[in-house]
Amino acid sequence: MNIQDNNIASLLRDGSNEAYRYVYTHYFPLLCKRSFQIIQDIDTSQDLAHEMIIKMWEKRNDIKDDQKILSYLLKAVYNSSLNYIRDESRKQKRIDGAVETNEDIKTPDYTSEQELLLKINQVLEQEDELRQKIFRLNRFEGLTTQEIGKQLDIPISKVQYNIGKVMVQLHIHLKEYLTVFIFFLINTLNN
Repeated sequence: MNIQDNNIASLLRDGSNEAYRYVYTHYFPLLCKRSFQIIQDIDTSQDLAHEMIIKMWEKRNDIKDDQKILSYLLKAVYNSSLNYIRDESRKQKRIDGAVETNEDIKTPDYTSEQELLLKINQVLEQEDELRQKIFRLNRFEGLTTQEIGKQLDIPISKVQYNIGKVMVQLHIHLKEYLTVFIFFLINTLNN
């Protein structure tokens, strides 16, 4: 199949996996670079780029034939990066305010670091074995996507795709732990 930027929109809308791989291979690095220019954190930039590509795929039925996918994704990752900075700034202000009031912030008794890790592992266990391995190598052992691809002998785009899918599931299943995790971090930093 001959995929080019001018026919990618219709191929994506038709559900072409080859077009999806094309987007990852050709656009993912550009999206990461755009996000990194704003937030200056490579891991978060990669996460946001994954998220935008996944969202685009999930909404592929709404894509118009004349839509420029790269422009759409660059704008989406730009906005998402700005939202990330805004949200992080708000979190930091709340954290700073809590620390300044000298309140004795404790991690709730019902949630510990081990419990949070247990919940993360429960989400991971719902994924297939390859996806689990890729995520653990990246997030727990600190390997880059290139190192994982080489170690497992799979394309980097497949590594990136699988990390992105797990990140989406973690965001869905662990959002109620975000506040507890922030309090845990504050308590850890103050000790």
